[in-house]
Amino acid sequence: MKKATTNIFVLDFGLTNCKSVVFSGGGKILRSTTASYKSYTPFPGYLEQDPEQWWQVACQATRSLWEADPDLSKSIGVISVTGQMHSLVCLDRRGEPIGKAIVLGDQRSIEEANFLVRELEMQQIYQITGARMDASVPAAKIHWLKKHASEIHRKVDLYLGCKDYIRKRLCGDRCTDPTDACATSLYDLQNRCWSAEMMKAVGIDADKLPEIKKSAELAGTLLRIPAQALGLKEGIPIVIGGGDDVSVLGSGIIAPGISMENIGTTGAIMCCSDRPLYDPNMALELYPHAEPGLWVLGGAITTAGSALAWVTESLKYRDLKEAFSALDSLGNSPDGESLIFIPHLRGERCPKWEPKVRAAWIGLSSTHTRSDLMVAAFEGVVFALRLIVDRLADLGVRQEFITVRQRSTNDERWLSLRSNIYGLPLGISNTSEPSALGAMALAGVGIGLFANLREALVKLCRVERKILPNEEDRAGFRQRYLTYRRDQSILLPLWQNRI
Repeated sequence: MKKATTNIFVLDFGLTNCKSVVFSGGGKILRSTTASYKSYTPFPGYLEQDPEQWWQVACQATRSLWEADPDLSKSIGVISVTGQMHSLVCLDRRGEPIGKAIVLGDQRSIEEANFLVRELEMQQIYQITGARMDASVPAAKIHWLKKHASEIHRKVDLYLGCKDYIRKRLCGDRCTDPTDACATSLYDLQNRCWSAEMMKAVGIDADKLPEIKKSAELAGTLLRIPAQALGLKEGIPIVIGGGDDVSVLGSGIIAPGISMENIGTTGAIMCCSDRPLYDPNMALELYPHAEPGLWVLGGAITTAGSALAWVTESLKYRDLKEAFSALDSLGNSPDGESLIFIPHLRGERCPKWEPKVRAAWIGLSSTHTRSDLMVAAFEGVVFALRLIVDRLADLGVRQEFITVRQRSTNDERWLSLRSNIYGLPLGISNTSEPSALGAMALAGVGIGLFANLREALVKLCRVERKILPNEEDRAGFRQRYLTYRRDQSILLPLWQNRI
């Protein structure tokens, strides 16, 4: 295989769509396409997706690539898959999904999560897994199936996450990587294996869980039937890959000092640590970095881009681009400082795990306009992420700047708002697809295109420019941020007592 002519194909499954991306060996996106799939809410608190639809959408998106450039499919030298974390796919003995996948945002397992906390205590769970127990994680979802859907639980031969299910369809393996394993809350972070204590509490045997391998390790080669479905040649090597936290890699986070922001359907602030740093408040999650000796530390909010999309639609803006016009009125409202938006439309995960809390505008008056509500929404999402930035700082994590992805929606007003609220420079990365680029880097290491992951990220990732905070604006947002913190702290017990 000639390294100079090897292109890398990535399938990237988010919470709403699948991206099929072809990279050159140097990390340039040669062609990409996106196709969406549905989510289902058969009952309040449920959130499901159809694994078969994931596959059909992936085939649709991928074949459209080759229609635009028929020769491109012949250049693919390796495949990597990344995907939404915390999803749960139940497979029977034939490898067929039993029902729909339970995905991030599903809250049916709240009582089961509480049961596991009573069994093991939250502190012990956090020390074992690097994360708090919550209804969103597969451990709680599996326990829910055992209790409420025993006919499904008995039939399950293998539990997988999204990206591991897709890769199994590609090459037939039964594996996962440490990041997706960690996201199940069944993984022993320090001993790098499935946790006996967690499996016993959940009521699951290790043979129903995938084998854990390194993210850049080869899983197998593309089988004939999926090759035909995707329009690719049989036998292409496939790496294990990683959950969508590989965006850390695609953002170039390979040493302490730099954080990354991700505002997608959900939102996250993540950074790199050279030691396993546990949060005494258990607000932050700890993951193994794909580079040996490093760790990923950070937190996520459940609704970020999805909250902005909801507000944009509800206020009758055509799209997010039009909604940015509201930022022109920033600070001009006669009562603007009193209006705060809390973005917790589906509960909250960090820095407080409160699945029952919901969103709110606080301080509404008859003087407020549509623009005021939209501005408050923009601010509220960033204030929620700022809480994570502050928690990292409280633990002594050095943050020189925060990397953000290249986007068509990177309106300068929106970038400045975020930099001013964080109080840190924003570094605009050279990619619009950090998760896909991170998956591409793993694939390049897997076939020897790069000697190691550090070399890959040095060659693939760079900061194009920086947005600096304005000191005067930063001071003003500091006061509004303190108001947000106060209002959020008042809202949490309100919902706890109401539901």
